[in-house]
Amino acid sequence: MIVRAASWCLLLSLIANGAVARMPVAVSIPPQKHLLERIGASHLEVLVALEPGHVPETWEPSARRIAALRSARIYFRIGVPFEKRWIARAEHGDGSPVVVDCCETHGAAPDTGVEHVHDPHIWLDPMLALDFARVAAQALVMEDPLHAAEYRENLAVLERELQALDGEIRAQLAGRRTPYFIVAHGSLGHLAAAYGLTQVAVEPGHRSPGPRALARIADLARRERLDMLLVENQFQSASIATLARELDARVVKFDPLREDVGANLREIAAMLAQATK
Repeated sequence: MIVRAASWCLLLSLIANGAVARMPVAVSIPPQKHLLERIGASHLEVLVALEPGHVPETWEPSARRIAALRSARIYFRIGVPFEKRWIARAEHGDGSPVVVDCCETHGAAPDTGVEHVHDPHIWLDPMLALDFARVAAQALVMEDPLHAAEYRENLAVLERELQALDGEIRAQLAGRRTPYFIVAHGSLGHLAAAYGLTQVAVEPGHRSPGPRALARIADLARRERLDMLLVENQFQSASIATLARELDARVVKFDPLREDVGANLREIAAMLAQATK
């Protein structure tokens, strides 16, 4: 649920009057909301900063949105581009949320195997998603010790599920024929690194490739017999369309921002198993 500024103010009023016992927290993207709600259950009211229909790479929060975000007790940062801009604007004045950095230990991830670009998509690797959950749970325990036992119990359940999911994905990808797969914008670098795959991003950092770069990718695709090209739902890719025509390949779309982390990772793993078989 996306809470608008007016609704957020009403929520805070209800909390102040004792009518609602939920702690207001904020996150950048829907997958974080899913993980936090698994930990916090009925004790949290989670505001997602990114508004529907927008993407983290280009979204600019409005003054009204920033006012709503500043009402949170905790903001869980994950490393997407708009965070630096809004946090810099929100940190001035009283009443700003505590900012918890859930991504500071994770650096760049490989896209083409040569060039490295920043990849904030840590939630697309179950073990990195678990790292986020652990950091988030610790912050919740510190801010709301009354419910610490429940946060820890819920985290333990989530840990078991994500560890089991990691095992499922490893088994699913163990029989691959090739480690290579081609994706438009390079959102699967962390997942690829975790399972011994090599992500080939056609437009790393959302930069269109030159003719030589596109030719190299086409040569790789022919050599490795790759007939599936992956594209994130949030973007169009003229380069992928060109490659698809040249290689007579299928274009398959996926949503890196889908809220349900576990369900999404299972679908992406199945897609990668098909792309690398």
